[in-house]
Amino acid sequence: RGVARRALMVDLQFPRGDNDAGSYAAIQEIRLLQSLGFKVTFAPRNGAYLGRHTERIQKMGVEAIYAPYVRLVEELLEARGAEFDLVYVTRYTVAQDILPLIRRHAPQARIAFCNADLHCLREMREAVLMESGPLMQQADATREAEMAVVAAADVTLSYNDVEHEIMQAAVPGVRIAQAPWVVDVSTDVPGFEARRDVTFLGGFAHPPNRLAVEFFAHDVIPGLRAAIPDVTCNVFGSGMSAEVEALGRDGLAIRGFAPDLKGVYDGCRVFVAPLLTGAGLKGKVVDALAYGTPSVLSPIAAEGANLRDGVEVLIARTPHEWVEAITRLYQDSDLWAAMSRAAQAHARRYYSFETAQAQMQRALALGGLSAEPDPRNLVTRKARLSQG
Repeated sequence: RGVARRALMVDLQFPRGDNDAGSYAAIQEIRLLQSLGFKVTFAPRNGAYLGRHTERIQKMGVEAIYAPYVRLVEELLEARGAEFDLVYVTRYTVAQDILPLIRRHAPQARIAFCNADLHCLREMREAVLMESGPLMQQADATREAEMAVVAAADVTLSYNDVEHEIMQAAVPGVRIAQAPWVVDVSTDVPGFEARRDVTFLGGFAHPPNRLAVEFFAHDVIPGLRAAIPDVTCNVFGSGMSAEVEALGRDGLAIRGFAPDLKGVYDGCRVFVAPLLTGAGLKGKVVDALAYGTPSVLSPIAAEGANLRDGVEVLIARTPHEWVEAITRLYQDSDLWAAMSRAAQAHARRYYSFETAQAQMQRALALGGLSAEPDPRNLVTRKARLSQG
């Protein structure tokens, strides 16, 4: 046709740089679609212009839609729905409102739904942890809404095999593809002796991260301090409440937002992700692999990343296992070095741009849209760009 295929991406808001895993994922998905020859238009559900964050994706060659020029995604679909070959929607809460409108105003477009994580699974795990009937009822309602979206989309992209199985059982015949994730593998990894302490990182608007730090503060830190008296667990992240800050104590330092991710991962000897609830793929876990920082993870934190206990990471469940695993990794330089190398090899294998591009290509094909890498496209292969 002489014109690039057109993709409309819809999410709750414009991606906020590398501020959170969802924003980071959206930036990568834009790059992957561009590399497959799509001209990308991004329309946030909230319609809000976000200054430098909006300008960043415009500099990437993306058409950004925002108020007051176009107030709502509905207006855009009504006026220009016929232009799009693909509508790529993230989050079921966004998708459930607009899927019928896409079918009405863009009947020719294929709909790809990225579920980010399976919200009902996260809520169900939280309900079990809290032994809460009302939370379980909420999880059931969420499940119904999510599965309706999965059934209505042409293809659903999901990061996690556990979630694939839940969706396949709930919606027979559903088309599910592996969602891509991209990281840059660090080329300069500080050694064992150059590092100290233990680190956790997470956005605290996300309840699983708060619950993880509560568990670690109350159940792991006392035993860890007894095993390694001079160790501190540094907790970094955005959106910290007074409740989270109050968890600070001897051996647990609440540090707040980390503007320099590389510095955080390169400075700590052991990365921990003691998640008791949650779903999806954990961006912080994949980042630790890419930076070559050995990690101790809960089974939920490791989910979806094809990780092997004792090879790329150590897995811990009980407080005793947490103390034992961290102590081993913290004190054994040979084990530490072997895990650092294995972690980076794993990141190269599963999370390169080329692997992700092939996954996106397969996902679109499953949804009925063939797309080939466009050699004329000059999309950078680097995952993290400067914030500008």
